[in-house]
Amino acid sequence: MESIARPKHKLILLTTLIGLTLISLAAVSVWKITQRHRYSEMMKAYFAGAAGDRASIEKLATDGDARSKGLLDRILLNEATEDRLLVARIMKKHNMLDTRVVAELLNLQRPHTDRHLGFLIFQEFGCDNYCVLAAAAELEQLRAGVKTPEDLKFAEFPNDTYSELADGQTKKEAETLLVSNPCSSMQALKFTSSASDLVIAQQISRELQLEQKCVATIPPR
Repeated sequence: MESIARPKHKLILLTTLIGLTLISLAAVSVWKITQRHRYSEMMKAYFAGAAGDRASIEKLATDGDARSKGLLDRILLNEATEDRLLVARIMKKHNMLDTRVVAELLNLQRPHTDRHLGFLIFQEFGCDNYCVLAAAAELEQLRAGVKTPEDLKFAEFPNDTYSELADGQTKKEAETLLVSNPCSSMQALKFTSSASDLVIAQQISRELQLEQKCVATIPPR
């Protein structure tokens, strides 16, 4: 009886293991299919969102998938995207707006439309430390004579005024952002500038009267 019971026990164990294996394989297959479908839907929302579809932006901002954050950042940084300020507002509403990404828009090597968008976003939602560092870098590079894409594009047209106007607007917007957060701006210009740019940084700080404006924001004791 004991010798008959052992093979029967082994058979039950083997059958159980095979059953569990099949269930696991089926579960993995279902998970992969679900993920492929989810990714496909995300990409549809991405392309529609880049074309200006608000519902698709909302969908990406609320679906809870970490990959959606990267897609939203790509939409925001893509110059071809329709109404990127609206995209930023939706991202902000759902706590998806990363100011490190927005600060990339202020890079002097990006097109004027990007730099202006970065200004509008920070102006609306506040200029934090990432904003201050990016705006300070813009001003320092402009003062140092670094060429913008507009300067390079229109260099062969000596009578062109667009690049001059674009650079002038970038300068004014960077100054506006720095003045909106004078204490952080003063520190950023003082401690993040290279030795060769320190004179320019100090000049910017004096011209914008950052120290006086910073002191004025400190409440009296």
